[in-house]
Amino acid sequence: MISNDRMEALKARHMVGRCCGHEPKFDGVSVAYKRVLLAIVAINGAMFCTELLAGVFAGSQALKADALDFLADTATYAITLLVIGIDLLPSGPARIMRVQGFMVPAPRFRR
Repeated sequence: MISNDRMEALKARHMVGRCCGHEPKFDGVSVAYKRVLLAIVAINGAMFCTELLAGVFAGSQALKADALDFLADTATYAITLLVIGIDLLPSGPARIMRVQGFMVPAPRFRR
């Protein structure tokens, strides 16, 4: 069980970023954040290549499978890096077409 003093210290530490009525804002568009994501993509890509080569030379399916996990992580972070700051809601005619597409019932196919 956490003591009251310890709980108050944790609450105080958590509230540091929220002092003076300013809520911390994160929109992901900062250059530093993109730089960190790029480093993560590079590290994961290097680990994919390393483990794949090690798996091929060692004949280890486990290393090859782990390499594929690194490849999936690399793809996930790369997609994140590409879409940061992109407006996800279409504007103008594209928005109207998207709404109309949801309103049209899907046709039923019969054999």
